[in-house]
Amino acid sequence: MLIEALVVSIIIGKLRKGRISNLGEIRLIRTVLLFMAIFIQVAINYFGRAALGSAGGVMHLSSYFFVFYFFWLNKQTFNIFLPLGTFLNFLVIALNKGSMPVDSRYMTDASIEKLAFSVTHTIMTETTIFPWLADIIYIKWPGQQLISIGDIFICAGIFIFIQRVMGQPRQGDRDLSGGRE
Repeated sequence: MLIEALVVSIIIGKLRKGRISNLGEIRLIRTVLLFMAIFIQVAINYFGRAALGSAGGVMHLSSYFFVFYFFWLNKQTFNIFLPLGTFLNFLVIALNKGSMPVDSRYMTDASIEKLAFSVTHTIMTETTIFPWLADIIYIKWPGQQLISIGDIFICAGIFIFIQRVMGQPRQGDRDLSGGRE
């Protein structure tokens, strides 16, 4: 869902006469934190629930602290939607033993079987806490997937961020007078 949001944001930014080259001028602090979080999540799913047990959930939750620290360091750059969506996802994951609950009504049997191995996701049950924050929104396009309210906020944040960046004049075109004539 995030890749689709990024691609659609860039296409709309270009249709609005934005500059793709502006994306190359984005300066973020400590992007390694995002890569660390992604690495942790990929690694824990590689090893799986059986190998890691409850430690996998703790590791999943800890990966979010890298993301939150990244947002904090770059708070002047991002809008509120990105960290808010991330927090909503973190909240439901934290309240459900370190895994994102997923509504299985829209899933194939093969996908449900994969969730038994996953550390980052689990089947939603009647004991799920805050089920309205879980992956319950079914989307058919561009590929069948389940997303959460947090994911929607994250996608909105990506869209707003990309539109703002692409809509800025080039560095050389910017008014350096500070608004004075």
